[in-house]
Amino acid sequence: MANYPVIFCDNSEKPLAPAIGRDLGLYQADLGAPAGQKLSRETRFSGGDWVHVKDLVVFAKAHGYMQVCLLTCKNGPSIVFSGSHVPEGVCKEGWCDLEFKAYEDLTLEHTLCLTCGAHFDGDKLTFNDCRFKLRAKCRPHPDKHVHFPLGEHSRDQDGWALAETRLGPVVVDLNNPGGVVRLRMEAGLTERN
Repeated sequence: MANYPVIFCDNSEKPLAPAIGRDLGLYQADLGAPAGQKLSRETRFSGGDWVHVKDLVVFAKAHGYMQVCLLTCKNGPSIVFSGSHVPEGVCKEGWCDLEFKAYEDLTLEHTLCLTCGAHFDGDKLTFNDCRFKLRAKCRPHPDKHVHFPLGEHSRDQDGWALAETRLGPVVVDLNNPGGVVRLRMEAGLTERN
C-alpha cells in the first residue's frame, strides 16, 4: 500500500466540495440507511487537513471498519502505464496504475486495462509526484542500457528522476528510442511524501 498523503483541504481554484455536495473529509457508509442518508461524516476522526493512508487504515481498524474506500482526484503520487489493445479492446487506450515498487522487467507484466478489463501493450509511463529509475535494453543493441527519461529532467543526488507536482507529470514514451526488449523500473515516493 502506498503511504501517500490524503489532503482534505479543497483547492481554491477548482473546489471539489460544491460539485459533490459535501465537505472533503472522512465519511462512513451505512448501506441500510435511506437514500440521501447513506453517508455520514465520521466525527471520531480528528486527523486535521491531511493524513497519510496508513494512518487512515490504523484509525479504521481501531474503530471496527472492515473496509476502506478512498476516492481521490488523482492529484497524489501515481504511475500510469498506458498503451494500445492488441487486438483492439472496448476502449481506445488501455491503462492501469502501477505500484510503487521495483519491477525487474515491466515488459513481462500482465497489464489489464482499468477501463475495459482487456489486456494492453504498454508504451507510455506517466509519473506524478514521485521519483523513479528506468533502465531499458533496446534493439538493435540489447547488450547496452538506455536510461529514461531521455533529455534533461530533474534528478535527486542519488540519480532518481523526479516527477514534481510543481513541474507537472513526467511522461516517458517507450517508443523513443523504440525496440524495448527489457525494462527495469524502480519507483518510490519523494522524501516529502
